[in-house]
Amino acid sequence: MENTSTRRAGQVLLVWGLLVVAANLRGLTGVGPLLNRVQSDLGLAPAAAGLLNTLPLLAFAALSPLVPKLAARWGEERLLGGALVVPTIGIAARWIPTAAGLFIGTVLIGAGIAVGNVLLPSLIKRDFPTKVGLLTSAYAVVMGGVAALASGVAVPIAEAAPGGWHTALGLWVVFALVPLLVWLPQMRTSGPAGPARSGQ
Repeated sequence: MENTSTRRAGQVLLVWGLLVVAANLRGLTGVGPLLNRVQSDLGLAPAAAGLLNTLPLLAFAALSPLVPKLAARWGEERLLGGALVVPTIGIAARWIPTAAGLFIGTVLIGAGIAVGNVLLPSLIKRDFPTKVGLLTSAYAVVMGGVAALASGVAVPIAEAAPGGWHTALGLWVVFALVPLLVWLPQMRTSGPAGPARSGQ
């Protein structure tokens, strides 16, 4: 009975961790509604400003094929934990009021999201094979909801907070720490994939 209760508690924590990670993946992407302010403030050319929204897509295309090999080497949970650290650093970099900080931060955020986008469905299929549809729908809803929230509050925060758009982009570093802390227990139990697991 105790083992069953412990297992269920672990599964609940895992589901919670997956959903919080999913929220992190979409709330921290491009500058979106703030793009005009950013372009004007930093004096960016239209092509450079457009690149800000393209960088996450480029990161996804570049990193996605590498994720299975990295997961086999480091373990899926540890790799996902690392993928949460990287965008946290990226968000902090975007708080720096320079074009370099903005672009470097966006690249780091895109890289972390790219890895997470590949790993989350894999973890759901591996650990919850009978609830794939339910959990996939749940994390998709969470990602969409947080993305909508982030877009909706970006301009009001930029207008009201000291630092303007820098603060509107950078304050998400606080929320980025939450999924990382929630995911820490999973990272402790993770390891390189064995033959059976790496073949999934």
